[in-house]
Order: sequence, then structure tokens, then C-alpha cells
Amino acid sequence: MIKAIQTERLTLRGWDVNDFEALANFLTDDELAKHRGGAVDRVAASNFMSMVVGQWTLRGYGGFAIEERSQTIVIGMTGLWHPHDFDEPELYWSLFRGFHGKGYATEAAAAVRDWAIETKGISIMSFVSPENIASIKVAERLGAIRGEDSALGDVAKLVYHHQRQS
Repeated sequence: MIKAIQTERLTLRGWDVNDFEALANFLTDDELAKHRGGAVDRVAASNFMSMVVGQWTLRGYGGFAIEERSQTIVIGMTGLWHPHDFDEPELYWSLFRGFHGKGYATEAAAAVRDWAIETKGISIMSFVSPENIASIKVAERLGAIRGEDSALGDVAKLVYHHQRQS
């Protein structure tokens, strides 16, 4: 069962088929998707949505749609992604166009981090592109500790390890 998490300004909830257009607009946007490996077509966006939802069945955790509570609109995504060849899940965050610079990514990712560590008892990490200054700042605001650099496929990534913040 997908858990909903409330923060001061946000609701993190499971994905709904009605969220597809907002997600597809993000994933097909060259500028917004550049740190995620590049824009994809709508079929790949649909497959991504299914993968994110499917993690809940396979792992008991997965992705959340970020909803701005005051307007009940989907503004981004966060959650845990855990392919079979990862030692631990990745905490990720992305905001859709028009919602950057408001602290939403940090607020949402902190809520998922705390939920994952407290209720699931798992360690988590994040891959961040070295050019993605905004996400590096989010990782630092979350108190993540920079580990050894790595690669995801052939793409260089910074690795951050997360701990519960008091």
C-alpha cells in the first residue's frame, strides 16, 4: 500500500493515471530532463510511471507524486528507486516547470528520507549529476554526506549518503 506523507506545504502520494500528462510534460522536456539522462518520448514516460508505481509492489517503497496542498496540483516527484543491481535505494527528487526555487524539493525529499529511515529501516543514497547545482544544494541542505563519485551507466555521478536529521 502506498503511503501518503504530509508536510507543511506538500502531500506526497501515490501516482494516479490522471497525473500522466504532468509527468510526461516533465520527462519529454529537454531542459528539465537533462540531468535524468535526457528527454524521452511519451511511451518511455508511461513506462517510467509504471516502473515507479511497480517499485511499491516489489520493494514496499517507491515513488511519490508531489502535490502542492494549497492547489492540489502535481508539481514534481520524489521517492526511492531501487533497481536489482543497487546495494541500496536512491532517494530522488525532481520538480516540474514553474515550481523551482521554493524549497519544495528539499521539503519533499526530507520527508521521504525520514520516512524511509524510520519506517523501513533502510540506508539510502542519491546520485546527483556534477552539473546539477540545484540538486547538489538540495543534498547538502538534507545533510547528506558526499561519498565516492560513481557512474550510472556511462554518466559520472556524485554520490550522497543520507541520514535521519534530528
